[in-house]
Amino acid sequence: MSDRYPAEILIGGTIPQIIMAELIRVIVAEAVSLDGYGEPAATEEGLWQAFRQGAIVTLYDDQARYGRFDSLEVFLVRHQLHFDRRSSAFYEYNAEVVFYRGGEEVIALPADQDGHVMLRPLQVIGILDDSSLNNRAKLDAIRRLIAQPGTEPLTPIRFI
Repeated sequence: MSDRYPAEILIGGTIPQIIMAELIRVIVAEAVSLDGYGEPAATEEGLWQAFRQGAIVTLYDDQARYGRFDSLEVFLVRHQLHFDRRSSAFYEYNAEVVFYRGGEEVIALPADQDGHVMLRPLQVIGILDDSSLNNRAKLDAIRRLIAQPGTEPLTPIRFI
Protein backbone atom coordinates (compact mmCIF):
# COMPACT_ATOMS: atom_id res chain seq x y z
CA MET A 1 0.00 0.00 0.00
CA SER A 2 1.31 3.44 -0.89
CA ASP A 3 1.30 6.52 1.28
CA ARG A 4 -1.11 9.19 0.14
CA TYR A 5 -0.95 12.83 1.13
CA PRO A 6 -1.87 16.30 -0.13
CA ALA A 7 -0.35 17.77 -3.25
CA GLU A 8 -1.22 20.40 -5.80
CA ILE A 9 -0.07 20.90 -9.34
CA LEU A 10 -0.10 24.15 -11.28
CA ILE A 11 -0.12 24.06 -15.07
CA GLY A 12 0.86 27.06 -17.18
CA GLY A 13 2.73 28.18 -20.26
CA THR A 14 2.07 27.32 -23.89
CA ILE A 15 -0.23 24.42 -24.71
CA PRO A 16 -0.90 23.13 -28.23
CA GLN A 17 -4.66 23.05 -28.91
CA ILE A 18 -4.29 19.65 -30.55
CA ILE A 19 -3.47 17.88 -27.25
CA MET A 20 -6.08 19.60 -25.06
CA ALA A 21 -8.69 16.82 -25.26
CA GLU A 22 -6.09 14.22 -24.23
CA LEU A 23 -4.80 16.48 -21.43
CA ILE A 24 -8.34 16.87 -20.09
CA ARG A 25 -8.85 13.07 -20.18
CA VAL A 26 -5.60 12.49 -18.26
CA ILE A 27 -6.62 15.04 -15.61
CA VAL A 28 -10.12 13.55 -15.23
CA ALA A 29 -8.54 10.09 -14.76
CA GLU A 30 -6.45 11.50 -11.87
CA ALA A 31 -9.72 12.47 -10.09
CA VAL A 32 -8.31 15.79 -8.87
CA SER A 33 -10.18 18.92 -7.86
CA LEU A 34 -10.16 22.42 -9.29
CA ASP A 35 -11.69 23.85 -6.12
CA GLY A 36 -9.35 22.78 -3.31
CA TYR A 37 -8.54 19.87 -1.07
CA GLY A 38 -11.46 17.59 -0.22
CA GLU A 39 -13.63 19.07 -2.98
CA PRO A 40 -15.29 17.01 -5.76
CA ALA A 41 -13.25 15.83 -8.71
CA ALA A 42 -13.05 18.18 -11.69
CA THR A 43 -15.30 17.49 -14.65
CA GLU A 44 -14.34 17.72 -18.31
CA GLU A 45 -16.55 20.79 -18.67
CA GLY A 46 -15.03 22.49 -15.63
CA LEU A 47 -11.51 21.77 -16.86
CA TRP A 48 -12.21 23.13 -20.34
CA GLN A 49 -13.56 26.29 -18.73
CA ALA A 50 -10.55 26.62 -16.40
CA PHE A 51 -8.04 26.25 -19.25
CA ARG A 52 -9.91 28.66 -21.53
CA GLN A 53 -9.61 31.42 -18.91
CA GLY A 54 -5.94 31.74 -19.84
CA ALA A 55 -4.67 31.75 -16.27
CA ILE A 56 -2.54 29.18 -14.47
CA VAL A 57 -4.67 26.12 -13.65
CA THR A 58 -4.27 24.66 -10.16
CA LEU A 59 -5.37 21.10 -9.37
CA TYR A 60 -5.60 19.57 -5.89
CA ASP A 61 -5.49 16.05 -4.50
CA ASP A 62 -5.58 15.41 -0.78
CA GLN A 63 -4.77 11.73 -1.39
CA ALA A 64 -2.02 11.92 -4.02
CA ARG A 65 0.08 8.75 -4.15
CA TYR A 66 3.41 9.76 -2.58
CA GLY A 67 2.36 13.38 -3.16
CA ARG A 68 2.62 12.99 -6.95
CA PHE A 69 0.32 13.11 -9.97
CA ASP A 70 1.91 10.13 -11.73
CA SER A 71 0.05 9.90 -15.06
CA LEU A 72 -0.44 13.64 -15.37
CA GLU A 73 3.22 14.47 -14.70
CA VAL A 74 4.35 11.89 -17.27
CA PHE A 75 1.95 13.40 -19.81
CA LEU A 76 3.10 16.96 -19.06
CA VAL A 77 6.78 16.08 -19.42
CA ARG A 78 6.17 14.04 -22.58
CA HIS A 79 4.48 17.07 -24.16
CA GLN A 80 6.86 19.58 -22.53
CA LEU A 81 4.05 21.43 -20.77
CA HIS A 82 5.19 23.61 -17.87
CA PHE A 83 4.12 22.83 -14.32
CA ASP A 84 4.92 23.22 -10.64
CA ARG A 85 3.98 20.64 -8.04
CA ARG A 86 3.87 21.17 -4.29
CA SER A 87 3.70 18.13 -2.04
CA SER A 88 3.16 18.23 1.70
CA ALA A 89 5.41 16.50 4.20
CA PHE A 90 4.05 13.19 5.45
CA TYR A 91 5.76 11.02 8.08
CA GLU A 92 9.22 10.27 6.65
CA TYR A 93 8.58 12.11 3.36
CA ASN A 94 9.70 15.72 3.20
CA ALA A 95 7.65 18.42 1.53
CA GLU A 96 8.91 19.28 -1.92
CA VAL A 97 8.37 21.65 -4.80
CA VAL A 98 8.86 20.38 -8.35
CA PHE A 99 9.48 22.66 -11.33
CA TYR A 100 9.30 21.68 -15.00
CA ARG A 101 9.85 24.21 -17.78
CA GLY A 102 10.34 21.94 -20.78
CA GLY A 103 13.28 19.86 -21.87
CA GLU A 104 14.43 16.82 -19.96
CA GLU A 105 15.07 18.23 -16.49
CA VAL A 106 12.47 18.06 -13.75
CA ILE A 107 13.77 19.99 -10.73
CA ALA A 108 12.69 18.76 -7.28
CA LEU A 109 13.65 20.84 -4.26
CA PRO A 110 12.95 20.46 -0.53
CA ALA A 111 10.25 22.80 0.75
CA ASP A 112 8.50 23.84 3.92
CA GLN A 113 4.81 23.11 4.56
CA ASP A 114 3.87 26.37 2.83
CA GLY A 115 5.57 25.30 -0.40
CA HIS A 116 8.55 27.63 -0.08
CA VAL A 117 11.84 26.19 -1.29
CA MET A 118 14.27 25.55 1.54
CA LEU A 119 18.02 25.91 1.31
CA ARG A 120 20.15 23.23 2.86
CA PRO A 121 22.28 24.94 5.52
CA LEU A 122 25.33 22.82 4.73
CA GLN A 123 25.28 24.06 1.14
CA VAL A 124 25.30 27.69 2.29
CA ILE A 125 27.94 27.03 4.95
CA GLY A 126 30.09 25.26 2.34
CA ILE A 127 29.94 28.31 0.10
CA LEU A 128 30.66 30.74 2.94
CA ASP A 129 33.60 28.64 4.16
CA ASP A 130 35.15 28.25 0.68
CA SER A 131 38.35 30.30 0.94
CA SER A 132 38.92 30.07 -2.83
CA LEU A 133 35.88 32.30 -3.43
CA ASN A 134 35.85 36.04 -2.94
CA ASN A 135 32.78 37.69 -1.38
CA ARG A 136 31.22 38.45 -4.79
CA ALA A 137 31.62 34.82 -5.91
CA LYS A 138 30.08 33.62 -2.63
CA LEU A 139 27.05 35.87 -3.13
CA ASP A 140 26.68 34.69 -6.72
CA ALA A 141 26.82 31.04 -5.61
CA ILE A 142 24.16 31.65 -2.94
CA ARG A 143 21.97 33.47 -5.50
CA ARG A 144 22.18 30.42 -7.77
CA LEU A 145 20.99 28.25 -4.88
CA ILE A 146 18.04 30.55 -4.25
CA ALA A 147 17.02 31.18 -7.87
CA GLN A 148 17.99 27.99 -9.66
CA PRO A 149 17.65 27.92 -13.43
CA GLY A 150 14.38 26.28 -14.42
CA THR A 151 12.48 27.55 -11.38
CA GLU A 152 11.17 30.76 -12.94
CA PRO A 153 7.51 31.53 -12.16
CA LEU A 154 4.93 29.86 -14.38
CA THR A 155 3.38 32.01 -17.07
CA PRO A 156 -0.38 32.02 -17.77
CA ILE A 157 -1.72 29.49 -20.23
CA ARG A 158 -1.51 30.40 -23.90
CA PHE A 159 -2.81 28.16 -26.68
CA ILE A 160 -1.01 27.58 -29.95
